[in-house]
Amino acid sequence: GVNILSTIPNREYKRFSGTSMACPHVSGAAALLFAAYPSLSPTQVKDLLLSSVDTIAGLEGRVSTGGRMNLAKAFERARAQFGAPN
Repeated sequence: GVNILSTIPNREYKRFSGTSMACPHVSGAAALLFAAYPSLSPTQVKDLLLSSVDTIAGLEGRVSTGGRMNLAKAFERARAQFGAPN
């Protein structure tokens, strides 16, 4: 995560970067996929998320996928592979 707006004490906001800021977004995306497709395994959800990124040239070599997470694409892939969500 880069320049993610987050809350800080005293009802203020600040921008942060790093894995600590990306992790909640990825965890939330995985939770949404598990909620829609409860029979998926953790490996299947991981594969959906990793295979559905938007490739970004500036991220090549900097992140494992070379791209930015795209939950809509992950759901499209899930529908194509597993049918309509529950």
